[in-house]
Amino acid sequence: MRAIKVDKEILFIFVVFFITSFGLWFLFYRFGINSLPLQSEDVIPSIFTGISIVENGTLDLKNYYAMMVSKYPHPDDVSLTPYYLRKVGDSYLTAFPVMPVIFVLPVFYVYSFFVNNGNYSWEDIYLLSHLSGSLIISIAGILMYFFLKNCLYFSKKISVLLSFIYIFGTINLPLISQALWQHGVVQVFTILGIIFLIRDKTLEKKNKIFFIDSRFFWAFLFFGIAFISRPTALLVPVIFSIYLIIYRTAFFNKNLYLNLFLGFLGFLIPVLFFIYYNSVYFKDFSNQGYVDQLTTSWHGKFPESFFGMWFSPSKGILIYSPVLFMGILGIWKYYRKNYLVQVCFWVILIHTLVMSLWKHWYGGFGYGYRMA
Repeated sequence: MRAIKVDKEILFIFVVFFITSFGLWFLFYRFGINSLPLQSEDVIPSIFTGISIVENGTLDLKNYYAMMVSKYPHPDDVSLTPYYLRKVGDSYLTAFPVMPVIFVLPVFYVYSFFVNNGNYSWEDIYLLSHLSGSLIISIAGILMYFFLKNCLYFSKKISVLLSFIYIFGTINLPLISQALWQHGVVQVFTILGIIFLIRDKTLEKKNKIFFIDSRFFWAFLFFGIAFISRPTALLVPVIFSIYLIIYRTAFFNKNLYLNLFLGFLGFLIPVLFFIYYNSVYFKDFSNQGYVDQLTTSWHGKFPESFFGMWFSPSKGILIYSPVLFMGILGIWKYYRKNYLVQVCFWVILIHTLVMSLWKHWYGGFGYGYRMA
């Protein structure tokens, strides 16, 4: 039976990714080369939510409201509650999903214990944001290496090379690693889900719940966590499920519907967690940050916006990360030969189509294809 080994290179790769993503920012910031420590107020409430959980045991941000609005008020009217918060009764809550915060809570606990005595300054906010973002994307990087080497069976050299391209040749280093965005956590749990879903069939005997393949439970559990971290991550399990049902590849044919039901149970766990904390803190689903935009914000200038996501000089996927042209060529070459390539193609196409319809398809001011 084939055994999956944890390579010694994983620790090395993690250290390189973390030191590079955090260290570059820290040096440039300390020497005054980069005077913009946080690129967007979108990331502000997540950091304060982590602090509030550690210091006060609650998601309520009312103790930090004055501090937040002193530097990041509502951009249109300072008298309004900032768009990145929701006021529920006397409480102020983040308008964004809390899963990314929960994922990096150990960072906040360690920082509170060893560094901070409870009196947080903006320097603390900057450090926590970059520490969290760098940690998340470094974890995603080593998971990518593990996936390439132990699931796709690439050589160690190729796996390292592609992992470095994944971090340094994409928006992961310049943007996603530089703050507590949702995107990094989505990558972590999406890769984890795919690892469990497609790993070597010879491991099936070790991963049975009675006669059902438990890989489906774990895979869709991780897909569910990605979904409650950022709603568009739902595309991955949906398209995987459609492929499994329609094509019934030999890899997944046995007990398919029972396995998918087990996957549904795994997916349900994070969804129930979402429902729980939503009912406790947000009181009503309409208070969630994205709800009021679901029916009002889909007026991107399609098809200009779609082509902009791919070819815009400051936002384009293939302009900002030209190495991804190789991915397009790979899809062209292997689409008919590999179901995983087909799934990836449809996820990429549908995701960029959906995001191009969003009013802010470009992801705000600045560079890069954050929305993709």
